Amino acid sequence: MPGVFLSHEPEFEKWLDAERARLGSEYETALEEMADAEVAVGDALRAVELCQLLVGHDPHNSRHAMRLMQALVAAEDPGNALLHARRHGELLRDELGVALPPELVALVERIRGARVEGESARATRPEEGKEPRKPKSIWSRYRTQRHLVRSYYRNSSGSSCGRPDRHQ
Repeated sequence: MPGVFLSHEPEFEKWLDAERARLGSEYETALEEMADAEVAVGDALRAVELCQLLVGHDPHNSRHAMRLMQALVAAEDPGNALLHARRHGELLRDELGVALPPELVALVERIRGARVEGESARATRPEEGKEPRKPKSIWSRYRTQRHLVRSYYRNSSGSSCGRPDRHQ
């Protein structure tokens, strides 16, 4: 809490740490659910944006890195998915001294394999005039997000979740 300083209050510090962890977890859950919903309605670009927020919240989390990579592939951007894998690997190695988890390495190999297959298929068969998908309107995305956030708070088992009108 900015502007609040209590010296030598271990109980307050423990409570504050627990609240930060709880709210951070709820934030991650909300972003994951919204990203899944965007993928379900076919808006992979918005899912990428939400996954980028997840990665920004916890950059060392390989599960979030994989979720972003999958969203990038769904948005037809495997090159940036592979770039993110490389950067995530560098971050883990430089800051934590660990290697990429095997699940992420396997995802990288699948993306590389699909990318090679796609390039060879395009080389043998030119793509027909495929029209690009129109992006959803900003208002449509806003209504979807508002609905998801409201349903998240309704289903959060009565916890206050940081909303002032939900205190019990």
